[in-house]
Amino acid sequence: MQDKEVKKIALRLLSIRSYSSAELRKKLNPRGFSEEEVEWAIAECTRLGFLNDVEEAARRTERFKRKGYGPALIAFKMKSSGLKEIRLSVEEQKETIRALLKKEAWKKKDRIKKIAALQRRGFDMHCILAVISLPQL
Repeated sequence: MQDKEVKKIALRLLSIRSYSSAELRKKLNPRGFSEEEVEWAIAECTRLGFLNDVEEAARRTERFKRKGYGPALIAFKMKSSGLKEIRLSVEEQKETIRALLKKEAWKKKDRIKKIAALQRRGFDMHCILAVISLPQL
């Protein structure tokens, strides 16, 4: 009887938004279910196709790339969600940096502020400097 209840709650949560297995576990544990019941519900949701950590990681990585986040920030967010990180190539980083720099808000910033803002977004310094050319000495 309790198994049906935990599965019902898990499916209701997944109908609202997608979760990783770790996030769903964190949602179900405080509700008073045993660890075995929670694991059974997660396995059942995975079997039914409502829970897929690999697809969720790919979706979130793409969303973070569209938002203009770099690989370090994406890795942090993925780890905090309990998902495996997907590494960005150097070319993907450069393309994301170029797209950010084309936006009006970024055009107003001076070179130093652009570099600092891109570092805070999690981009590698060598990719930042490859896109933002060094001043002539």
